[in-house]
Amino acid sequence: MAISRDFATTQVERLGGLRNYERLSTSARLELVTALVEAAPDEPAAAAWVSRWLAEKRNCPRPADIRAGFRGVAGVPPGEPKAQYGCSLCGGTGWISKEIGGVWGAKRCACGA
Repeated sequence: MAISRDFATTQVERLGGLRNYERLSTSARLELVTALVEAAPDEPAAAAWVSRWLAEKRNCPRPADIRAGFRGVAGVPPGEPKAQYGCSLCGGTGWISKEIGGVWGAKRCACGA
């Protein structure tokens, strides 16, 4: 399940409080959106990645950071659908995502992917 550009845009906007975000041009922000659309296997995984970045980093990511965050998830070759591999709970992402009251959250999966 691919993610929509609208969803990716919302996730990139969550990064707005990080250093250097305000310096990004419109085209640079669109590159972040494109990277998230192309790299994330689904919307819960995209939301979980952004949440992890916000929890661990101070600077805004670059498109390469986003792509690297999804490359080879659970031993999946780049470009392969990740849901085919790994755990039946997380699809090999290592994260279990859930929506509660319109807000997405994620927790680590016990599989350790």
